[in-house]
Amino acid sequence: MYRYRWETRLEARLEHTGERIRRLRQLRLPALADEGVGHWLRVHHVYHSNAISGSRLTLPETRTILEEGPTFGGKPPKVQAEATHLSQALDFIESLASSRLPLTERDLRILHAVVLGAGDAAEGGTYRGAPVPPRGPGHTPPEAGLVPAQVQAFCAWFSQEASEPPILQACRAHAAFDAIHPFAVGSGRMGRLLTHLVLFRHGYPLTVLRVKDRARYHTALKQAHQGDITALATLFVESVEHGLARYEYIAQQFDGEPAPGAAPSTPGAPHEFPAWRRGVEGLLDALEAVALQLTGKHSGAIADLSLSLIGVDGLTPSSWEAARTAPLPLAVLCGQSPQGTFEATLRAHCPREPQPWQRTLPALSLQVSGEPSPAPERPAEFALEENVFTVASTTGQLRRGLSATKLATELWTHALETVLLSRPR
Repeated sequence: MYRYRWETRLEARLEHTGERIRRLRQLRLPALADEGVGHWLRVHHVYHSNAISGSRLTLPETRTILEEGPTFGGKPPKVQAEATHLSQALDFIESLASSRLPLTERDLRILHAVVLGAGDAAEGGTYRGAPVPPRGPGHTPPEAGLVPAQVQAFCAWFSQEASEPPILQACRAHAAFDAIHPFAVGSGRMGRLLTHLVLFRHGYPLTVLRVKDRARYHTALKQAHQGDITALATLFVESVEHGLARYEYIAQQFDGEPAPGAAPSTPGAPHEFPAWRRGVEGLLDALEAVALQLTGKHSGAIADLSLSLIGVDGLTPSSWEAARTAPLPLAVLCGQSPQGTFEATLRAHCPREPQPWQRTLPALSLQVSGEPSPAPERPAEFALEENVFTVASTTGQLRRGLSATKLATELWTHALETVLLSRPR
């Protein structure tokens, strides 16, 4: 039952990923850092998984809903609730994973009801009553009357012990569930949640399957319905590796100890944190958006060019306070091309003697790995002022009023011009 094949070339990569997971379990990450990465992954998972299913919520809107509730206008309440419901479904998956009990049909129906939320009580947990289109060449989901029996068989199969690596187990489960497609709405999100039930039980972190890979993901599912899960497993191992990179960076770079010469703790007024967080999140969102834009712009001329943002901290009140006593990594800018590799760390910190233009603390700074001395002209220190940034360059030039998008574009352009698109001299 549910027999799938995969190319043996995957096995070495899967074993390496499993070894990284085992090493990560042995580390004692600072609680603040662990919480921050987990929050970042959850926000991005909820946004991307909903977007793959057609949600109109943006990443900033998703973050606001998960942290503050659906309180803003512009999108219908039902659309805003999609983020809350999927986050609650992740909570349910975590509880199932920790219980170690066999998966039951009742669990699946409850999970589906959580995914759809109270607003869809009529459909939540109710199997489809009509046929669905083929899921790929040669495969059509079962007739509606056969769904209950096939779901019961799926649960029994899912709960059996398996010997293959967890990512392959997760992909088999996703493909098998999608082949049944038991619910008229929400089966895709359910399948992605079930992969995490497998992964969580083996100590894997939350993964983010990005909406930009939606076409690749759907193609991989069609191939899985023909019996080959190689493409699906490749996509998921990439997502697992992306999440692992965040935790590994924390383990290497952030030990939670105050840095030499750090400013003493200077707690700010409670109202300062929301404004600071909105400004920093705006910059992080702009960095991610500009990275995608520039990658697409140059990918035709430069093969294997990639730009990405690895979020490190979840921007919680506790991390805001921590940055007042020790530099706090917020994100890593990563670039790769045939010409070289670029890596820079965006940090929040409080200078011992703030400059007059650093009115909003913590300030931000960018540290570029392997940068020559003296450093080339580039944005180096930033401070929020209302909704824009004041920026000091490596040579001391000061500019005011830069938007998050303008600053993000300058940072990535520096990476392209100095490393990623530079020509040998």
